[in-house]
Amino acid sequence: AYDGDVTKLKADIPAVVTYGNMPKALQVAKAAKTSVVAPVELAFSSMSCHMVMNIPGNILGGETLPVLSSLEIKAYDESVFDGHLAFNATYDLTADNLNVVSSSLSKTLKVDFGTSGLPLKVGYNAVAFNVAPFTVPVDGFLVEVKDVDGNTVVSEVLMNDAGTEYKAGETIEINLTRPGEDGIIPCESPVEWPIGYDENDQPRALKGDYTDMW
Repeated sequence: AYDGDVTKLKADIPAVVTYGNMPKALQVAKAAKTSVVAPVELAFSSMSCHMVMNIPGNILGGETLPVLSSLEIKAYDESVFDGHLAFNATYDLTADNLNVVSSSLSKTLKVDFGTSGLPLKVGYNAVAFNVAPFTVPVDGFLVEVKDVDGNTVVSEVLMNDAGTEYKAGETIEINLTRPGEDGIIPCESPVEWPIGYDENDQPRALKGDYTDMW
């Protein structure tokens, strides 16, 4: 909590976070004091990146939709990853300086979905969290998804993006896929797009002759 000391604003990006109780990213801005009473525009900046992991409902390959217990991201080869994904820190607003606790630096970040877990739905399920700014290492990262029954799957992400730098304030969106899949959802022609739902809650589709429009 803010205690009035602008030289020690909490700027933690924890290595383990609980889904549904995510810490908010620190946003900072300041402006010079003036004697004129007028609106002052402030340009806020973030200390972290915003990562969105889109998880398909069939990520574990079973016949039923799983309930996830955790998600963890780490470098494919930690020995070549010079950066970090999480840390504890404070921010000095007067000096524009981020003071990181060196012993807290972590090359992994875990999202814990709690005792009830995260039930997946059909299609993609977005899970968003904060990570420290980083540069993608050679071979990218591994994302391990685990369900409440102990089943796991590991997906490779950003493996072709070595050297790409993600700066504070940027958003990184990743579509997870099961190993061996490309993440493309197949469809057959002709495609029918729902334009509404009937009294039985079934989708209406607009076909070539327009006969099923109403």
